[in-house]
Amino acid sequence: PSGERLAAWARADTYGRPEPATGPRPLSAARTADGGARVTFTSTGGGRTTRDGGPPVLVEVAGADGEVQPATAGIEGEALVVRPAGERPSGGIQKIRHAWRPFPEPRPNLTGKPGLPATPFELEVE
Repeated sequence: PSGERLAAWARADTYGRPEPATGPRPLSAARTADGGARVTFTSTGGGRTTRDGGPPVLVEVAGADGEVQPATAGIEGEALVVRPAGERPSGGIQKIRHAWRPFPEPRPNLTGKPGLPATPFELEVE
């Protein structure tokens, strides 16, 4: 993926080609009425997908107490929709993490349509 990112960046920056040079980067997160959260991104490159066709993995949420727990995630249009895998966190979802640990297993699978991977992130929920 590193070589692909560098090649995409060179094509966009040096040659002026209209293609994304990075994978999806989180822009904001907002709570949903059902106790979940919706994450929007920049650098979508035509939308989001996963490299293996499954649901996004390595997504976690934290409540007001800071306790991190696993979450389930799905792609709806241009957004990543996240819900706690178990009970709702204390005070609702306050933070969302994606691939927020070194050398994660399974490998993160969230990408943009061109195949560039999403960056790891920890995002405050508004």
